[in-house]
Amino acid sequence: KGGVTKGGDAGDSGGGIRNYGVLDLRESVITDNEAIYGGGIRNEFTARITSSTISDNESQMGGGIYNRGELSVVSSTLSGNRALDPSGQGAAGIANLHQAPGSCGPVSFVGSTVTGNSTPGPRGGIWNGDGNCLFSLQNTIVAGNTSISAPETDDISGILVTFGGNL
Repeated sequence: KGGVTKGGDAGDSGGGIRNYGVLDLRESVITDNEAIYGGGIRNEFTARITSSTISDNESQMGGGIYNRGELSVVSSTLSGNRALDPSGQGAAGIANLHQAPGSCGPVSFVGSTVTGNSTPGPRGGIWNGDGNCLFSLQNTIVAGNTSISAPETDDISGILVTFGGNL
């Protein structure tokens, strides 16, 4: 609770945090980190992020978060993250992918903001890479993200469920 992770360079994954267990992150800042997958956070199992900021991180895929597990983001902000891969993977804010076909935990964003994330490739804000993964938004702002090669995916790419109050 209440920590700052700054300036990490993990090489392969999880520049700020690499989670293969259960992560409960509260009132924290994950900023200025870099990795190939998940500049800010790479989650492979279960993560709950509450009242936190994930900003200005950089990776090839999943600038802010690279997720392959169960993820809950509440009252938090993902902003200013960058995905550098112009070839088609990208996902500057969050990349949500499955570990094996049909094996992905639910992802939910409640009362959160995803903005100002950018990539030269597609998928600026949120990418739910597997249509079989449940990804839901409630009272969440997803706006102002940038995808240079595919502007139609600036903010959201993939199938998401909305429970109202979203912008």
